[in-house]
Amino acid sequence: MTRRWLRWLLLLSCSVSLHAQTGASISGTVVDDQGKPMRRVSVVFEGDTRTNRTAITDDLGRFGVTAMPAARYEIRAEKGAYPPVNYGAKRPGRPGAGLTVKDGDRIENIVLRMARGAVIAGRVLDEKGRPVTGAGVVVYRILTRLGGEVELQTVSRSSAGAVLSDDRGVYRVYGLAADEYIVGVQSFRTGQADAARRPSDAELREAFGQVAQRSSRAISTDPRPALAGAERPLVNLAPMFYGDTVDPLASTRVRLAAGEERADVDLHLPWQPRATISVIVQGPDATPPTVEFEVRPRAAVGGLTQMLVRPGVTGGRASFSNQTPGDYVVIARTIGATPPQWGEAAVTIVDRDVTDVRIELRPALSLTGRVVFQGSALPPPDPARARVVTSPTRRTGRNPSAGAAMNADGSFALRDVQPGEFRLGVSLPSTAKPGEPFWTMTSVVMGDRDVTDLPIVIADGQPLPEFIVTFTDTPSELSGRIVLADGKAGNDVFVVALPSDERYWIYGTRRIKSTRPDASGRYTFSGLPPGTYRIAAVTELDQGDLQNQTFLRELAASSAEVSVAVGEKKTFDLKLGGAQQRFTGTTTLLTVDAAVAGPLTGVFGFVDGSGALLSGPRALERPSGGGDYRAEFLVPVSGGTNRLRFAVADANGAVGSIEVKVTAKKPF
Repeated sequence: MTRRWLRWLLLLSCSVSLHAQTGASISGTVVDDQGKPMRRVSVVFEGDTRTNRTAITDDLGRFGVTAMPAARYEIRAEKGAYPPVNYGAKRPGRPGAGLTVKDGDRIENIVLRMARGAVIAGRVLDEKGRPVTGAGVVVYRILTRLGGEVELQTVSRSSAGAVLSDDRGVYRVYGLAADEYIVGVQSFRTGQADAARRPSDAELREAFGQVAQRSSRAISTDPRPALAGAERPLVNLAPMFYGDTVDPLASTRVRLAAGEERADVDLHLPWQPRATISVIVQGPDATPPTVEFEVRPRAAVGGLTQMLVRPGVTGGRASFSNQTPGDYVVIARTIGATPPQWGEAAVTIVDRDVTDVRIELRPALSLTGRVVFQGSALPPPDPARARVVTSPTRRTGRNPSAGAAMNADGSFALRDVQPGEFRLGVSLPSTAKPGEPFWTMTSVVMGDRDVTDLPIVIADGQPLPEFIVTFTDTPSELSGRIVLADGKAGNDVFVVALPSDERYWIYGTRRIKSTRPDASGRYTFSGLPPGTYRIAAVTELDQGDLQNQTFLRELAASSAEVSVAVGEKKTFDLKLGGAQQRFTGTTTLLTVDAAVAGPLTGVFGFVDGSGALLSGPRALERPSGGGDYRAEFLVPVSGGTNRLRFAVADANGAVGSIEVKVTAKKPF
């Protein structure tokens, strides 16, 4: 009996020992920007195998998890009033590449550094200095999207995006990362029910006079006279931005350092006239068509501009109330008419209604062509499943998507195209499994001009040549391995491919892609259109970065170039390390003051004589009071004095250089 129990205990001991060795362990510390440990920080682990864990740091800032299944984990530190920090990201609030672990791995000494969030606070007041309650204040970060399009990105911590002012008109937005921001009131009272007619001073005097007469028991058998100024327009509180402007791009920017608090960002909301736009649509015949209306500001700002769409309007008339002063475009498109028709009118609102805006409808443009399938591995696809489409080249583009089915012989005709800028493509569903051939578009030719993946601009009444769209069933493929300086696989990165030619940097392009390497460090881009590309590996990437012109230009400056031909399967390994990607040894924070005529577009740091990129590019900043431009770099230096040369490019492409001497300091 005793031997039997011993055998069971031995088996149980082996089982526990085996279980304890299964999985990986990850541990580290969370510190503040002074290197001091942070307690009670939530460290979140999110795995690509849907394994999620959360650890809480102890009084020494330490955290750890065990028995983690093999996976790639995103690791994020969270604490109130602090911007979240992701492992692998260089800045707070940015997604990091994470960490890949295998069974049995013991990952130790991970360090997550958090800086206290900055604060923007102030009061929302009306034009007489009285507090405004319930105003929705939003903090934005300004981005430059592809094609130079400006977009405002909401960064307020509220789930609704806006922080409401209290009964004192006070608002406070906290937990912001060090950056430059735009602050504005997104909305206060919207809709016709909240717009009101503002009485004049004469009306107020007359109204109070009547009250005084009633209080003295004066009796009048005459009906009360109508108040003067009945034609005065409706008014409402106007959305405004810091600096007392309705234009976000002209507003006063708020630049914050880590942990800085600005409590003087007051917003003043004037009462602003609200107007009604009345439209009359005239077609080629006497019968009023059924149309769809679109009202949009003439100068659109991505992330902020709201357009009004009203479909299915009959009778040839429509009105749009509660519109703020500004410049607008009203567009009308017929619904169900043959041929399709459209028209537009420019409208400017100052302080009163705009009536009898006439829109003359005219035929939409026709775009014709054919689709050619060239290949031997696959039969031509079912034409009924293919659709030729036009797509806008800007997020705020006013040219809507149009489409038409492909005929059995490959021909197509789009009859509802409006003048403007667009891309032409073919939507073709694919059922191919990984590794199997599939149809991919290789070229779009308009007459004798190759417009593949490029903006196509057409004017009203412009005759269009035939389009030829070509597909192949031997798509190109670009693949390779990410190799670190020590020869190990680089799998905790994002790999980005982008065209060398910036003409292809347009909204919705299929030529800018990102992927993640597998456990062996191998990456693959399948179906990449033929052309010349820049390939780069980064440790932080948000999908919105692929539409961010500033980010892509910085990325291109530290990338490698490779060309891919039609049907080519190219292998291109990318070696990281050394001076270009991972800094080793002693580092120092270097500040460069560039006394060069501007505006300047970037600074690039190079090791003197070798040309190896140390750090950059970095956007240059100029102090508000004037003076030299400034940029900061984290660069590796050896003992003693180092000579580094920095190239400076201005807006005209002129390049100059600055040589600086750097002495090694205490490592970070």
